[in-house]
Amino acid sequence: MLLHVSIQLQLSVLLLLYNLSCSHGKSSWFHDMWLPSHGVLYGLEVIKDTFYGKCTLVIGDSLARRLTGTIYAIMTHPFHEGSNSELELHDQEIDRYIWHGGHSAYTYDFKHSNHARAGHTCLKFIWAPLLSDINDLHMHSMNFTHCIVSLGIHDMEEFSLDVNRIRQQLNDTWDVLLRPSDLCVLWRSTPYAYMTTNDTRRQSFFEAVDRNVDAFNVEARNMFNAKRTMLEYNNTLHHTDHCLPSFIEYEQSIHSRELGDARLSGDTPEHLSNLARVVLLQEVVYTLLNGSLPNIH
Repeated sequence: MLLHVSIQLQLSVLLLLYNLSCSHGKSSWFHDMWLPSHGVLYGLEVIKDTFYGKCTLVIGDSLARRLTGTIYAIMTHPFHEGSNSELELHDQEIDRYIWHGGHSAYTYDFKHSNHARAGHTCLKFIWAPLLSDINDLHMHSMNFTHCIVSLGIHDMEEFSLDVNRIRQQLNDTWDVLLRPSDLCVLWRSTPYAYMTTNDTRRQSFFEAVDRNVDAFNVEARNMFNAKRTMLEYNNTLHHTDHCLPSFIEYEQSIHSRELGDARLSGDTPEHLSNLARVVLLQEVVYTLLNGSLPNIH
């Protein structure tokens, strides 16, 4: 009887959180269960199928590298018909791939895949943790269809933030990313990087970095809106079909799980866990399938 009441209570709480998520346009957490604002959760086979047939470039910091490894682990995992694919992929299998590339680059191999679109699929990670690193990339000659940008924290590792410098670097970065008209760019907002600590000096630094992250995400969102508006205008005026970029509000999705004992930490305090990366992956897949995420009010 008590177990039945407990399950009923949990389901009631989940339903309440789900309704709040959808009505307020923000995702919610119930223990380690994430409820997306758009109300859609994708199975591993859907995620796998979404990336096949695309040439995806992931650029950024260690979180970008680990995201790329997670994508590859899902894409190459042998799902069996009739099995429960949601339970088949374990953290250890993902961990085999998340270090590929290190502080350099890595191209993943699909030559042993039997997927029908494997021959038209590519996945590459490029280490580019700073905004200025992207300026050195020749995006127009890479022939990717999609680009996921996952950076920001390394630019924020200082006590005081020069907002004007960041705005200029964001402008330059977007100009590079948008040169290929057929490249669809997905920009991920920057999550907090650090846990709380008993070291007062280090804690002051971490708090300063997190304040910088908040300011950076505001500037990044504003620059994205300006660039997307410009592209929409040009597409209408010149009857062109430049792929419109998307902005993923990742920091807001995991905000309640970023600090202190609640943080979804990975192998180091700075890295996020597989669960946190799967949340980002869910939002990436939703964006790829639907064009963009719903606006957060």
